[in-house]
Amino acid sequence: MLVGTSVVANAILEDYKVLGRREEDAARMRAEAEKLVQAARAGAEQLEKDRAAFEKQKQTAEWAAAAQLKQELTNAKAANVALGKEKAAAEAIAVKAQQAKAEALKALEEAKEVGARAAKALEEAAEKESRSSKALEEAHAERICLDKVVASLQVC
Repeated sequence: MLVGTSVVANAILEDYKVLGRREEDAARMRAEAEKLVQAARAGAEQLEKDRAAFEKQKQTAEWAAAAQLKQELTNAKAANVALGKEKAAAEAIAVKAQQAKAEALKALEEAKEVGARAAKALEEAAEKESRSSKALEEAHAERICLDKVVASLQVC
């Protein structure tokens, strides 16, 4: 019984380890996505600083307006790229999570099968033990009977 339980426990422990590794991969991917977002924000901040420096140069209002529109377009493009990367990272994480879930469910089913086989083996062992015990009792009864026969023969 302990062997079957140990096998099931080891299988479950291995499943938890696999899930842990999957969660670590997901966390790493989230961290990478956050780094990309931070880089995009840093780029946007740099663009904002550049815009402020440009305004300090006192260019003509028309040229400043055109530059501002260009900068806003650049900011929007950078934000769009960052969001695209973040979305791709999130989708990759979701796919990995779905795969990990499917693998965990498969491992759980396998663990259930192992448990069922272990229970069947335990039941068979109990039956064999019962038969052995019964045979031992019969042999003991025959020995007692033979002892009585030997004792009666010795008295004569």
